[in-house]
Amino acid sequence: MAATLVSLTRGVRPAQSSISSDGRGYAAYLTNLAAQGNWDFDSVQAIENSKYSPDYAADFLLPYQGRMLNKYPPGVALAASPLY
Repeated sequence: MAATLVSLTRGVRPAQSSISSDGRGYAAYLTNLAAQGNWDFDSVQAIENSKYSPDYAADFLLPYQGRMLNKYPPGVALAASPLY
């Protein structure tokens, strides 16, 4: 009961997305393939920039030779793809 009262007085915010933290990087592969049908992460970066602050948005994308690369491997995304 004490935990409930504390959470009510602190105003617990509902989750804005069911995917967070490292999961954003893994899900970026599936989001990108569904949106653009390729491995270019421009649409993912635009979505991230609209949702999050600049210091947090698309922190999993790293510039490399004029394009953006995802720092997370695609294996988790491929394993989850039947559920996407």
